[in-house]
Amino acid sequence: MNWQKYIHSDPTVLTGKPVIKGTRLAVDFLLGLLAEGWTEKTILENYPQLSREALQAVFAFTAGVMRDESIYSLESSVLVARKEGDSLAPKRREMAERRLRERFSHIPQDESLVDELIAERRAEAERETD
Repeated sequence: MNWQKYIHSDPTVLTGKPVIKGTRLAVDFLLGLLAEGWTEKTILENYPQLSREALQAVFAFTAGVMRDESIYSLESSVLVARKEGDSLAPKRREMAERRLRERFSHIPQDESLVDELIAERRAEAERETD
């Protein structure tokens, strides 16, 4: 499925979160409804501006993002970083920043939004290691 037909990101809508085109329905919001047990039918009844195809696009988008993402255990990463004298943390951070810039490079937006996201991720990582 071509999810780009249904989902886009605009820095002026929900601070650039991926949303269903023509709505303010964010991908993460719709996934959250499903995680809470909402059925496809219930979602479509409650959000008539949403089509079945657009809801399917949410899954296609998420599958694509997950395919490109590497997930690490934070606990083991923190322990390894401490054991190695923190030498791994800067390398992982640079790699994550590069992936963020690559992932959002197709979205025409001010680079400061990507920088802001990177800064937030850095702050989260520092709080977790404290």
